[in-house]
Amino acid sequence: MDDDNTTISMDDDVTDDDDDDDNVAIPEVESEVEAEIEAEVERIAEETSDSAIHIQVARKILATFGVDMLIPHEWLRIEFKYPELNLKDSFPKGSTPDKWQKLQLLYMVDIEKTRRHLLVEYKRDMQNLHGKGYTLLRPNKQTGEAVRDGEKGFAKSIRKMGSRIRNVDKSALSPEESRHNADAETSLQSLKSIMTRSKISKFVYQAAKKRKAHKPTDKTSDDDPPVPVSSE
Repeated sequence: MDDDNTTISMDDDVTDDDDDDDNVAIPEVESEVEAEIEAEVERIAEETSDSAIHIQVARKILATFGVDMLIPHEWLRIEFKYPELNLKDSFPKGSTPDKWQKLQLLYMVDIEKTRRHLLVEYKRDMQNLHGKGYTLLRPNKQTGEAVRDGEKGFAKSIRKMGSRIRNVDKSALSPEESRHNADAETSLQSLKSIMTRSKISKFVYQAAKKRKAHKPTDKTSDDDPPVPVSSE
């Protein structure tokens, strides 16, 4: 493996700044566009089978990079035969924005298919490091990162749904429609309560984990004298 590769620290005990979902402002337009692109990439990846290049790149990743090491976009683009994507310009000469966007979409699909192959065939989770590339998670970090990513996506969906439910022109609703809207708001509060309980449980678990890590061991070594037992 190359010694020059950057090592990425993925610590489960680090507090996530995005945990307080109600206080985090998410740009709606940017979030919607990113969600649509991600959904399209996943759809294409699901509907098409893995090709030889995805299997080949997955194997090369395992042979070249260890856990917590940075897998740069530059390396991946070369492996997937997209050298033009290394350019700093928005798109190269002779191309068009449409062609450039299509090329970027194809690259993202190739990445997603390779990630799925690594996950299913080798049980290796390739985590996205925004703007840098990817990294292979340690197995003991994978569950925590999966839950954290899922909670973030869930929280965004809940916020958007809540805004749409609350901002209904209730004067235009029939009594039955008003009851349906009120029921939806009650359900929304239940979902928020579930999220809150999940965060509290995670905080308690992490606090207990830290206390256990700093607790001095009570075990005696084989060289220690036996402890006298009281006859009382």
